[in-house]
Amino acid sequence: MSSITLTMEGFYVHNSVNTSAQDDSDGYMKFSLIYDRPTSAVTGTGSDNGGPFTMFGLFDGYNIRWIKSYPNRQWKYVGKATQNLSENSYLFTGDWGDDNSQHGTFVLAGTQPVATHCSLSGTWSGQCFYTSNPSLIEPPTHFSITFSDSTTFHGEGNDKIDAFVIDGFLTNGSVHFKKRYNNGLAWDYEGQLSNGDTILSGTWGVGSSIDGTFVFNRERSPGERQADSRRSGSHHLQKAFGAVWRAIVFAGMWDMKTHGTSSG
Repeated sequence: MSSITLTMEGFYVHNSVNTSAQDDSDGYMKFSLIYDRPTSAVTGTGSDNGGPFTMFGLFDGYNIRWIKSYPNRQWKYVGKATQNLSENSYLFTGDWGDDNSQHGTFVLAGTQPVATHCSLSGTWSGQCFYTSNPSLIEPPTHFSITFSDSTTFHGEGNDKIDAFVIDGFLTNGSVHFKKRYNNGLAWDYEGQLSNGDTILSGTWGVGSSIDGTFVFNRERSPGERQADSRRSGSHHLQKAFGAVWRAIVFAGMWDMKTHGTSSG
């Protein structure tokens, strides 16, 4: 992959002291940054208390030299990627200022956004219930689904009746499929995806004298479990940023003024 998009999130602080600032959102910034590995170029846009800005410069995988430009001023950001959190995640720290002096320091975490898409592919299991006898608990149904293209899918499974195949389509989170047993029996299913496409629930026997409801759960793939771990790590990192930021403020170590021309 020649380039990656990083979601950048963190804080900048000033060198002078202002003990009255106690809001850990002051100095906070979040922006999107495109990192082109072959050329080491970075470009991005975002906003903070100083207003909208662009960020551009160089990152060689370790050293950074960036220019943060507001409509009426700009600052230099110079630092290092002090920790490689994962293959495409970075922790940046360094100094910011103008051509003549250093005005403060910064800390930023850069992580790749986790791609999300509606998907039924995987191994499913769950229960079907009868409208005529809601208290009847049927043995679990198990099946696997593989998409044949972006909207239609095919699957195979079994339950207490027999082995079966399913064929259907997906539209904006709504799922429609027909379940066909080897003995010729068939049922229509309609449902909705929820909980990150891991729960499928709805009705079966649509248009039939025998019908009911169903709830199926999909096993999360290794990639999804890894993505969950990355999101959790990012959340804990953000909490750590907040804790450090509050400690800095209450200790009165740095000025956190972020209005007018003093924004970093």
